[in-house]
Amino acid sequence: MKYLRNSLIFAGISALISLFVAILGAYAFSRLRFKGRGLVQRSVLFVYLFGGTVIMVPLYQMAVKLGILSTPFGTGVYLIMVYVIQTLPVSLYMLGNYFRTIPFSIEEAAIIDGCSRVQAIFKIVIPLSLPAIVTVYIYAFMIGWNEYLFASAFLGLKSYKDLFTLPIG
Repeated sequence: MKYLRNSLIFAGISALISLFVAILGAYAFSRLRFKGRGLVQRSVLFVYLFGGTVIMVPLYQMAVKLGILSTPFGTGVYLIMVYVIQTLPVSLYMLGNYFRTIPFSIEEAAIIDGCSRVQAIFKIVIPLSLPAIVTVYIYAFMIGWNEYLFASAFLGLKSYKDLFTLPIG
């Protein structure tokens, strides 16, 4: 039961963080016009091309040099950050494409009625995007739930058995 609880915590927290950042980032990519937007979007997707095995060694070395893996709490937080890094590119891509399907005129009407852009996001865009948001959350949760490589490297090598996730346990 401890492994199940740890997997739920790691996957759930990382999926929530990824979802929050993806909502704001995808909205910016889909609605705001700024210099270099296309380059930033392509760069985010380019990061997704690298598999976990390619970035695992540099991430581990960086964490060891910074001393993050010296405590169980630091290791858990770092593992959540790695899960967010893994899921964020596709979350941004999926939500950005969905946000583009929502007519901008609805947001314009809300802004004319007195909403700020942030209020329009939370009162108009997010309620209209709930199916996509739930889908992205499930996707991010499943990535964290099934992840073995990073969990075994960060938790297994340091022998933090109390933090083992279900795949390691």
